[in-house]
Amino acid sequence: MNGVFRSKVKKISGHLCLWCLIVSMVNPSILVAYSEFEANSKIQRLLDKSVAKSKGVEFGLLLLHSDNLDIHWNLSSGEGVVDDSRFHIASIGKIFSSTLIGQLVDEGTLTYTTHISSLLPDSLLDDLFVFKGQDYRDEIQIHHLLNHSSGVADWFDDKPKHGPGFLELAMESPGQEKTHDEALAFVQNNLQAVAAPDEKFHYSDTGYLLLGKIIEEITGLTLEENLHQRIFDPLGMDESQLLFYSEPVDSNATPMLPVWMGDVEITSHKWFKADWAGGGIVSSTEDLLLFMQALTKHELVDETTLESWWDMEKFGYGMDYGYGILALRFNKFSPFYSDELNVWGNWGSTATFMFYNPKYNLYLIGTFNQSKYIRKVVPFLMKVMRIVDRMEK
Repeated sequence: MNGVFRSKVKKISGHLCLWCLIVSMVNPSILVAYSEFEANSKIQRLLDKSVAKSKGVEFGLLLLHSDNLDIHWNLSSGEGVVDDSRFHIASIGKIFSSTLIGQLVDEGTLTYTTHISSLLPDSLLDDLFVFKGQDYRDEIQIHHLLNHSSGVADWFDDKPKHGPGFLELAMESPGQEKTHDEALAFVQNNLQAVAAPDEKFHYSDTGYLLLGKIIEEITGLTLEENLHQRIFDPLGMDESQLLFYSEPVDSNATPMLPVWMGDVEITSHKWFKADWAGGGIVSSTEDLLLFMQALTKHELVDETTLESWWDMEKFGYGMDYGYGILALRFNKFSPFYSDELNVWGNWGSTATFMFYNPKYNLYLIGTFNQSKYIRKVVPFLMKVMRIVDRMEK
């Protein structure tokens, strides 16, 4: 559930440029190194301040783990949160869908250039890829869906020329269940493709719903069965589930934390079910760490497959999108951030995040569960990286 983020990218970039101009006035070469205790304390204060001074943010979770630095800091701020709190991870879930596709690539079942029309029925693709009177369905390949270059409209964020969008309708009836099939049908009946394939980047949760359909079609198993059998169970992610479709292995797992879109709490909204392969997973910071460690160590997909994910499209200034992964290039915002401090992973529209920094073998995972905070996630992570970079090594 991250389509809403696409419309905020320009605003985020603007905030970042201003913020980083101020930060850049401080030359890091003259700064004193932090002890581990000082670094931990500063990051905790940063988290506390972010929660206390951000409108609508009730809590924050942040897990920092690095074997290289010998740290495992599970930090939290706000009421009602604990170390094993579970949250709706939103579009972080796109990495999971990309991983399942990557495993099928490793197994030789498909390739990133496989045409989706050879895998899905015509009825499912009708009217999805028609641009300026031409139907491009037979030209769409797997990689187009993964890096949002297919041109298909976004069920979550795009609106018809006349009438309300899918999300607007869903928000008006929060108790009414909405499925991914209904989301796809809405796109077919109400929206038009925004471009021909490879013409432009257009963030689309619709593409990831189609990837979910492809995963089910090829394996003969449901998406939730694939997630549990191929990822959750082998990694011991016992607190994770696909919301509305499965339950966590751990029967004592904590309830999902409240989620806000602006001033509206959407925790109990049943249209969440439509998110599915685009970001419908509920998990915890510790479970997400297990996943991200396995991914970076090539335990889930082969190294060559993971490298292919870096077929990037420009998402925004300093932000590039590959096969389910987002690269944040902090060095683009400040001359005092080297490219060694950049991170990659993904995030969601409710200010969820899961990133990795290769230099320090550092994982940064957490959430603020508030869509209003999404524009502040990058500055927050940059501040965290600055503190980590100044630790005594």
